[in-house]
Formats: sequence, structure tokens, C-alpha cells
Amino acid sequence: MPAQMASGTQTVFYWKGNVTPPKDYEAWKELVKATLGHLMERYGSDEVVTWPVEVWNEPNLSVFWENSDREEYFRLFRETFLAVKEADQRFQIGGPAICGVDDEVWLEEFLSFCEGRS
Repeated sequence: MPAQMASGTQTVFYWKGNVTPPKDYEAWKELVKATLGHLMERYGSDEVVTWPVEVWNEPNLSVFWENSDREEYFRLFRETFLAVKEADQRFQIGGPAICGVDDEVWLEEFLSFCEGRS
């Protein structure tokens, strides 16, 4: 998470990647749309929409997502999903890429969260 957009100060690795949710989801969505818009302008929409979009990596590990907070990750996923689809409906969106901790619980709860949403 860009430092100016982060809700907290938890970081990981020597380069201090911030692993907290955004403090303002509207600003986050604008960043997502602007980034995708830039990529589509530079490389062409038909090319860029073939690139799968992942929403965060390993949020089930507290080192990569503050407190491994499922509910907050689900919010991030939903808000990011909506922003990506606003950029172009053709994008494929995935997540969470999880490993090692409570995999089954995370997947079951994520699928329940997604069920019935569009």
C-alpha cells in the first residue's frame, strides 16, 4: 500500500512494503482505475484486459496483511473488484492467493463472501 494511502505503519521486508489497508477506499479505487487506465493507454486495452488482476498476496499471513484480518481483506477485495470492473468489464480478477495458514477456512469464507455478489 502506498504510504500516503495506508491506514497504518506495519511494513514487511527491507524495503518496508506497507501491509495495511487503505485509509480511504475511494482514493484507493481511484488509484486502481488510474493505474489500469494508464496501462491500457500505453499497451492497449485489448492486451491489458488479458492480464489477470490479483487483489493482494497472502492476506492470511499477518506479515503480509495487518492482523490477517479476513473481513478487512474481503472489503479490500470487493472495493478493488468494483474499481477494476469500472476500468473495463473484461478484466479477470482473482484472489486471495493464500498459503500455509488456515487455507481451508480462508477459502471457504472467501467463497461464501463472493457467493451471490456481482
